[in-house]
Amino acid sequence: MVRDADHIEVGLLQWNDENREHIARHGLEPEDVESVRTGEPLFFHNLPDRIASHIMIGYDAKGRALYVALRRIEGTIWMVVTAWQSRRAQRILEADK
Repeated sequence: MVRDADHIEVGLLQWNDENREHIARHGLEPEDVESVRTGEPLFFHNLPDRIASHIMIGYDAKGRALYVALRRIEGTIWMVVTAWQSRRAQRILEADK
């Protein structure tokens, strides 16, 4: 689920062992998420009371629609909380065309 659309600037995604291992459990690698960031992602406010304040959705380099939960670290630096391939993200992206 996502809330209202938002425009944020994501200049850098911050990675650590924990979030790398977490997205790997969803079949993803940091390069997959980075390809969404450098593409044409859409951004949304996340639901209230979540660790991640924003959601980024977009297609990765393999053509998969990804749902990426983000938490701002500082300025345009964001931490990836989690990410997964998502049918809901696919529907949102198709509706945005």
